[in-house]
Amino acid sequence: MLITLLISAVLLSMSAASAAGLWKGITWDDPYGTSTVNGSDQLVVTTSGSFSTCPTSCLGAAHYNTPQPFRDADTPWVKATFIDDGPGTPGPRMWMEDEDAGALTTFGGLPTFPNYRIFLWNYGAAGSQINFDTGVPRIAGVHEILIGMGLDGSIDYLIDGVHVLHTTDITPGYFGDIYLTGNSDVASSTVVFTNYQVGTDWVAPDSDADGVLDADDACPGTPSEEPVDENGCGASQLGSIEVRKYVFDDGRFNLLIDSEVYAENVGFGGSTGEVPVATGEHTVSEAAAEGTDLDDYHASVFCRDSDGDGLIVASSLQSGTVVVDVGPADDIVCTIVNLLTPRGWVTHFIQVFLGRFTRS
Repeated sequence: MLITLLISAVLLSMSAASAAGLWKGITWDDPYGTSTVNGSDQLVVTTSGSFSTCPTSCLGAAHYNTPQPFRDADTPWVKATFIDDGPGTPGPRMWMEDEDAGALTTFGGLPTFPNYRIFLWNYGAAGSQINFDTGVPRIAGVHEILIGMGLDGSIDYLIDGVHVLHTTDITPGYFGDIYLTGNSDVASSTVVFTNYQVGTDWVAPDSDADGVLDADDACPGTPSEEPVDENGCGASQLGSIEVRKYVFDDGRFNLLIDSEVYAENVGFGGSTGEVPVATGEHTVSEAAAEGTDLDDYHASVFCRDSDGDGLIVASSLQSGTVVVDVGPADDIVCTIVNLLTPRGWVTHFIQVFLGRFTRS
């Protein structure tokens, strides 16, 4: 709600903007706070104490309206470079608005979040909002953020050249108003932007040229000309995991790899079968099927390579969950064993007794 009010207040304030000056060939104005160009040709944005949500969230912004030829471009992109002092400090962000749709996307840092985030406002369903955590931490230093539009209208977001999001959840008609902002919980805080660039030739990155965009590629670095699946993985980049179940009563379980169920309602000898996976770390786990309570069991799991006949590569004696590192062509079998606890034996006895009583 607070961020919604913040966005609304900025948009309403545009008519009251005052000139901030020329920087990177563009005349910027000041919807909130002040923006000045220092002796190093950097844009310094200072937050305002008069913003409606300050001191919880104080805003400074430099703004300009993109020219019509840029708005008419099919594949525009905008890129801002800034100095970030790290988590808990004023957050540098870039905002892009499609005025006709009343829609806005913001990209960058906020004092209250340790990672860079993307907000999508009023796209798709009326008033819809998406808050996306890029997973990229705010680290002190110089960083760049880029927003680009593909020919199909999809939007790409990059941080320091890393493709963090490719989405069709938003479909702006054009790249309109641009804001370079600073957010802080203290008035008169500053954020420094060191460069700003635009272009009209955006192509989403596919670094290994396998036909799958970097943001969607589960297997970066595919060897040249090797065929890949829909996740961008070639045969040389895949291994496999099979999860098997050992249980010595009538308990029923679901078997999962990376939180996805591959075998449902299995008992002793149940299996997922071989599941192809990309190289890297994967989580093997279980969940109770209907009528079974995991608290009635002590679970352990061990994973062996060479189709279950090789060395133990991961194990846990305390739970039915383990993280296993899969290499190219690895054929790993993980076995989850469930033994009844004293509580479980009592539950089992009652179920057996009641079953016999019902049948008599």
